[in-house]
Amino acid sequence: MKRLEEYIQNQFKDIQAEINEINSKVEDAIFTILKTQQKDQWPYLAAHEKTLEPPENYSFSTNAMILCMLHLADNKVCHEQLYPRVSITTNFTESSKKKRRTALCKLFKEIVALNQDNSNKKFVTKSNTYGDNDPSSLLWISNLIGIYNDAEDKSSININPSDIKNIEDTIFKITDDTLQEKILSTSANFQLLNIERYKQSTNAFVVLKIFLLAKALYEKKPSKVKNFPQARPVFFSFFEQRLHQQLSYNSIPDSRFDPAELVFCLEGISLFNEFKPNDETFERALEVIGQHQSTAPYWRPINPIYATQQGQILLPLSIEVANSLLRTCLSLDKSRDTPMFFSNHLPLFQRYYRWLKAQLRKITIFDSNKKFDLWGWESEHVGNPHEIHLWQTSEIATYLMLYNSALQLHIGSETLNRANLLVEKANEDNKDKIDELIDPFPRDYINQKYPIYSIIRDNFIKPRADPQSYDPTAPCSFLLYGPPGTGKTFLTKCIADKLNWRHITVTPSDFLAGGSGEVEARAKAIFQCLEQQQEVVILFDEIDHFLLDRESDEYHNQTGIFQFMTPGMLPKLQRLRDKAEKNNFIFVIATNYEERIDPAIKRLGRIDEKLPLLPPCNKVRQTIIENIIFGDKRKLSEKEKQDWVEQNIKKLAGLFPPKKHWLEQNSKELADLSLPKRQEWIKDNTEGLTDLSPQKKKTWIKQNIKGIEDLSFSKKKKWIKDNIQELADLTPLYTYKELSNFLKNSEHKQTFDKPESIYKTKLTQYIPRFFTQQKTLKQLEQTPYKELVPLLFLACEQEKTLRYLRTFLGEHLFKKPGADILKLELLENLKRYPQIDPKTTLTKTLEGID
Repeated sequence: MKRLEEYIQNQFKDIQAEINEINSKVEDAIFTILKTQQKDQWPYLAAHEKTLEPPENYSFSTNAMILCMLHLADNKVCHEQLYPRVSITTNFTESSKKKRRTALCKLFKEIVALNQDNSNKKFVTKSNTYGDNDPSSLLWISNLIGIYNDAEDKSSININPSDIKNIEDTIFKITDDTLQEKILSTSANFQLLNIERYKQSTNAFVVLKIFLLAKALYEKKPSKVKNFPQARPVFFSFFEQRLHQQLSYNSIPDSRFDPAELVFCLEGISLFNEFKPNDETFERALEVIGQHQSTAPYWRPINPIYATQQGQILLPLSIEVANSLLRTCLSLDKSRDTPMFFSNHLPLFQRYYRWLKAQLRKITIFDSNKKFDLWGWESEHVGNPHEIHLWQTSEIATYLMLYNSALQLHIGSETLNRANLLVEKANEDNKDKIDELIDPFPRDYINQKYPIYSIIRDNFIKPRADPQSYDPTAPCSFLLYGPPGTGKTFLTKCIADKLNWRHITVTPSDFLAGGSGEVEARAKAIFQCLEQQQEVVILFDEIDHFLLDRESDEYHNQTGIFQFMTPGMLPKLQRLRDKAEKNNFIFVIATNYEERIDPAIKRLGRIDEKLPLLPPCNKVRQTIIENIIFGDKRKLSEKEKQDWVEQNIKKLAGLFPPKKHWLEQNSKELADLSLPKRQEWIKDNTEGLTDLSPQKKKTWIKQNIKGIEDLSFSKKKKWIKDNIQELADLTPLYTYKELSNFLKNSEHKQTFDKPESIYKTKLTQYIPRFFTQQKTLKQLEQTPYKELVPLLFLACEQEKTLRYLRTFLGEHLFKKPGADILKLELLENLKRYPQIDPKTTLTKTLEGID
C-alpha cells in the first residue's frame, strides 16, 4: 500500500526538482536567443562584454535551426519525428512573437532572393560549411513551412504565399532527385552533401537527415516524393548494417567504434515498423552507449562528415548525438503503456544533463548602451569560456525540452504503476463507437434540446482529435450524472477509444486501500499521480461520499475523516483541472445523484460541463431496436429475419441497461412478440399497464411494438400477462425525483421551455408535494433564483398550483435579506424566455408578493 506514497516522497521529488530546474534553464536559453536577435537574424556567437553585430552573410542553417527551437517552445511543430511534442509551453510576449515572425519572414525572403540571383539552378540554402541545399537545413525549413501552412493567421508574416509554395515545391524536387541520384543509382555511395572541394566520408548523420526529410515529405504528399518507397529498403539496409558493425567494433579493443554512428543508425532503424528489430537489439545498443559513458559523460563522434586536404575535419556535435538518442527512446516508447527504454536507461540521460549543466556559460553583452547577462553554451570543440554559440545553445535548449517531456512521461508511468488503479488500453474495435451514439438517433424533444453525445464530440473530442492542433482552451472536465445503467462508464470509455487514449478508473476503494486513517494521504498521492498523466481519460466513479454537499444531512451524518473529505477535494480537483489543460487529458466525475455533490465542486473552473445522461425515450429505443436487429436486413423474408434474429438475439440484452437482467432472461420471448392482430392484443392486455391512462397505453404500445412487428407471428398471451408489468416499466416516463433534479440545473432550462403534455401532467401532480415538503424547501432555498425559473414557469401553467407557488415564494424565498434585489433578479431572468408574456400569471404572481 505504501509503494506510491514512498515513491512520491523520494524519487518523485528529486525528478520534479530536476524538471523545475530544466524549465528555468530553457527560459534562460530562450531569453538569450531573443536578446541576441539582430536585424531579424542571429549571429553565430555572442562574446563577453562585446556589442552584438549582425553577421556579414546570412546563415540559413543557423536561423532555421533557431526558429524551429522557438516554435517548439511554443508547441508549434510540423515534423513530429524531428521534434516530438514537449511538455514545456513558453509564454511568449507579443513583442517576442513579433520578433519571431519577422525572423521567419526574413528567412523566406532570403531564400526567394537566392533563387532570383541564380536563375539556372534552384536553391533553398547555400552554406560554405555544409554546401548547397544540405539536408539538415532543408529539414528545418520544411518544418517551418509546415508551421506556416498550419497557421490560422498568415497575414502577420509579410510574405507572398506563392513564394512559400515555390520554396516547398523546390524542397520536394531536391529531395526526390537526391533519392534518385544518390540513393537508388548504381553508383550511389551515400555521400549526400553538395561539397566537391572536400573529401566526404559516408556518415550516418547525413544519411539520417535525408531519410528524416524524405519520410516527412512523403507522409505529407506521397506523389511528390515518388522515389521514397523504393529508397526505404536501401535506407534500412544501410542503418542495419552499420548498427551491427558498430556493435561488433565495440567488442574489439582499440577498434573504430563510433558511439555517434551507433546512435544515428539506432534512430534510423527505429523508424521502420515493418523491419524493426526486436527489443533485445535496442537494449543491447543502449547498454553499449551507456558503457561508453564510463570514459566521458558525452558521446564525441569519431567518423567525420568530410575532411580537407590539410587534415581539417567536420564532425557532428555531441548534442546532435544526444538529441538523436532521446528521439529514439521517445519513438520506441510511443506505442507502449510505459516509457520502457527511457526509464530503463534514465541514469544515462541524467549524467549527460549534469555534464550540460557544468558547461553552462554566463556572459555580459552591451545592447543600446545597456548591459545584459546571458546564459548559454559554447561549442565543445572551441573551449573559450567567454563566448556563447547561439546554434549550440539552440540545440541544447531543444534537447532540454525533449528531456523534460521524457521525464514527465517517466514519472507519470512510475506513479501510475504504483497506484494500482484500473488502467485500460484503448480498444481499436470501438474507435468509432462514439459516432454510432451520436448520429443515428432521432431528434426527439430532449435529444434535440440537449444532445449530450454531440456536445461531448464537439467540445471534448474534436479539439483533441489531432495532437498537432490541440487547443489548450478546450474543456477538459465534466460532471456526468443520471440513473444507474444509462451508460456513464461506457461513454467515457468510448471517448478514450475514439482518442486512442488509456482509460483510468478511480473508485472509493482506491482511496480506502490504506484504511480509513490514511484516506487523506492516499487521496493526495493518487491526485499527484493523476496530475502527471498525459492523454488519458480519468473517470471518478461513484465517489459521491467524498464530494458531498456540506449543507446536506448526508454530509453531517458522516463521522471521522470523511467529514473533511469534501473540503480536501476542492484544491485537489482545482490542481487536476489546471494540469488537465496543460497535459491534455480529460477527467469525468460520474454519479447517480448530482444534487448530492457540493456546489463548490461543480462550479465552473473545476468542472467545465454538467451533462445529464438519461434513459432513452421511445423513439430512440425504437431506433436502437431497428438498427441492431434489422440493420441492413430489412429486405429479408420473414423466415430469414427470424433466423437472423435467433442468431443475434443476445444483442437485445444490451439495449436498455436499466433492465439488462430482465432482458437477458426474456429476450427470446421479446423477439417473438410480433402481433398482426394488434388491436385484439391491446384490448386483451392493456389492463396490465397500470401506470398509464388508456390513451397513453395505446400510444405506448403502438410506439414500442412497431420496432419488432415483423419478426415472427407467435403470440404468447400467458407470457404477456406474466410479464406485462415489467414491460410497462420500460417506458421513458421519468420519476418526479429525476425530473426535478434535471430541472434544477440551469444548463437544462431551455429543455423544458415547451414541455410535452406528459411532463405538464406529471408536474401538476407533483407541485403541491414539491412545494410543501420541508426537505425540498430547504434545498430550493439554497438554489440560485435563475435556476428555479424553468420549474416555476412549468408550475404556474396550471392555475391550481399558483397558491402553492405563492406560499412558497412569499413565506420562504422572499423572507431573506435583500429580497427586493433577488425578486428583481428573478423577474429579470424571465426575459430570457421570449414565449412568456409579461402579463402572465407567473409574472403577476412574482410582482404581487410583498
